[in-house]
Amino acid sequence: MKKKNIRNNGLGRVKIIRPFHAPPSSGLAPYPALRLLAAVVAGILAGTRHPFSLDIWIVAFSVALALTAIGLALSFRRPSGRFPDPFTTIFYLALVFTAFGAYGDFLFNHVPRRGLLEQAGSSVVVSGRIDGRPAVSSRGTAFVLDISSIYADGAEKAMHDRASVYVRNPKAEVLPLRDGDLVLVRGAVGIPGGPANRGEFDPHRRARLQRVSASIYCQGPWQILHEGGRDIGTFDRLFVDPVHDYVINTLGEFFPDGPRRQFMAGVLVGQRAGLDEDLGEAFQRTGTAHILAVSGLHVGLIVLVVNLLLHRLRVTGPGRWAVFLLTAFVLIIYGSVAGGAPSVRRASLMTMALLGGGVSGRKAFPLNSLALADVLLLSFDPLELFNPGFQMTNGAVAGILLLLPRLHPPAGSGGGLLAGGWHALRGSLSLTVAATVGVAPVIAMYFGSVSIVGIAANLPVVFFSSLMVYALLPMLLVNLVSGPVASLFASSAVYFSGLAIDAARWFSAVPFASVPFSVGAAGALVWYALLAALLLFMMSARRAGAVLLLLAVADILVWVPLFSGGLAGPPSAVTVNLGRDVAMLFSSGRESVMIDAGRDERAFGRIANQAQGYGLPPLSAAVAFALKDSVISRVPVARLMLSADSVLSLPSIVAFRPAGGVLRVWSRHRSLLMVKGLEGLFTSGGALRRADIAVVRLHRFRRKDEAALSGWIGDVAPGSCILIPGPLMPKKERGFLGSFARRNPRVQIRSKTAQAVFR
Repeated sequence: MKKKNIRNNGLGRVKIIRPFHAPPSSGLAPYPALRLLAAVVAGILAGTRHPFSLDIWIVAFSVALALTAIGLALSFRRPSGRFPDPFTTIFYLALVFTAFGAYGDFLFNHVPRRGLLEQAGSSVVVSGRIDGRPAVSSRGTAFVLDISSIYADGAEKAMHDRASVYVRNPKAEVLPLRDGDLVLVRGAVGIPGGPANRGEFDPHRRARLQRVSASIYCQGPWQILHEGGRDIGTFDRLFVDPVHDYVINTLGEFFPDGPRRQFMAGVLVGQRAGLDEDLGEAFQRTGTAHILAVSGLHVGLIVLVVNLLLHRLRVTGPGRWAVFLLTAFVLIIYGSVAGGAPSVRRASLMTMALLGGGVSGRKAFPLNSLALADVLLLSFDPLELFNPGFQMTNGAVAGILLLLPRLHPPAGSGGGLLAGGWHALRGSLSLTVAATVGVAPVIAMYFGSVSIVGIAANLPVVFFSSLMVYALLPMLLVNLVSGPVASLFASSAVYFSGLAIDAARWFSAVPFASVPFSVGAAGALVWYALLAALLLFMMSARRAGAVLLLLAVADILVWVPLFSGGLAGPPSAVTVNLGRDVAMLFSSGRESVMIDAGRDERAFGRIANQAQGYGLPPLSAAVAFALKDSVISRVPVARLMLSADSVLSLPSIVAFRPAGGVLRVWSRHRSLLMVKGLEGLFTSGGALRRADIAVVRLHRFRRKDEAALSGWIGDVAPGSCILIPGPLMPKKERGFLGSFARRNPRVQIRSKTAQAVFR
């Protein structure tokens, strides 16, 4: 019988596939986007902080582009070799580095020619388009304006610039402004100044990150004229605006105005306008302010809802692609409705990368997906790198991805209901710890405080907030069909939002819920380097890398103080700017006293942060000088010297009032004299009052005042004299005072954007 050969069976040659080897468990082999992100970040940092011109960056980019093209051409001619070869890879990374360096330099360090900056100090009328969602508070409304024209000399002239506009609301009116509105603005043009105090919010830097060259201040809503149109895209008009309006109107339909509805709007669509300041402070003190930022929690819930509704389509390849594209479309709409928050964009891009890998059959690594999302975000706007929200979301997500598997390994089978509950509780606690470890240095760097109760507070606040979102999303969907049924979900949302708010307020009332603690960029870098060294040390094959990383940390700790001018000792005195008020910190080296304070309740926290930042000893007393006793009496210190008190005696500091409007403070090394008016520089008998540091408050400055002050400075020769002009000083005399200060090196005028530091 003839036997059939079934070895080949008429088939063509079969390619032998080599065995599949899993990617290494450590190293950067499965993370190409992470390596690319490193080049992107390095380029942006170099471009925004470099000493080179934009022309040099463009030349470097052109050279890197040519070398990369040559390397790719040579690699294609040698198909048998490694692709790409190491040199081409280096050229490509250099191309990315120089491209983002040039891009960042152009956006951060350059302003338009013949722009609004030339109008600084004058009043102008400009027209343009509102870019982004306006920030509304009880004091005023702020937004960024894309200027298209300016009205000058009776004619309209084209102008292409960006300005930050602030409209004061004297009657707490809410301006009906939206993203894309075309408006006419009249106001005074100014240049954004620096931070009021060291380590505080920097308006100039914020303006550059927003690509804003100047600011416009409007006295009231009457200086804003809506031109009756909006400049938005078709996508926003057809999808984003209707969805946003539906969400806000539905919240207004089911919930009365108050903290709960404001909290829901902030959590759901990132609309924090009108949020009670005390409630916002409670979330910040407890380390749960991230709840108010639309983040990955909401993105995950949306993806879950879409997949539950369309799970039957996922059985086929085309169906899976259809579900993926629909999910991406929904996430794009939601990200726009939420105001384009960085956390939403990052979570959406990361989710799409993970889902896209699953649909295409490729394995997706979460850390690589996070890096890919960051690269895409930074490609649209390199200055997003310096956004605190961008840094905090990345720190939290990276901490979860790297630490959670080690803090909370998967549970084994069995164990019963009690073991399952403990595993879930431990998982929530581990998740909070991992996110807190990742984001703590960023919070300390930007906000100057660390929440002591953060880990404990996050458990109930995040839990109840999540349940609230679980109720809000079905409410929004069901309300399209049946309002009464949707009201059932609304009742649940009200209940859970109340529990979340009550938990945040209860934990914020705990003494020392938040303590002042600030670190710079070097401190944050050291924190993350130590964390990376700890993770590497857990891998036996990577312990040598951990040792090298620890040595690098030691180098940072040694060299950074040297390059930053050395370790300067604490000053003897320093001013703290508090808006129109100014406080003075005076130190003996053993203890410190605070003279005056701000009218705002948050002023003492700012003063305490400055005392800690300059390395001053703890505050022992507060002294009233220019402000009322009611302000000083609210300061939480052990000793108070009110206006009726004549002497304050501490172990190393003595304060004394020799006359009305005069305050003298002594320590072993320095003396301080503070007076209201030039007459306080002399005793009733005409003798000179001497001091190392003098602070003089002036309401007038005429020729005779100049002669008196010049004579006192020449005879006493103080180390420094600070002049604080009053708000009602005539403009001519204020200019006269400025010229006097420029002629005298010992004299300086108090600036709202610069501190006076005395060693």
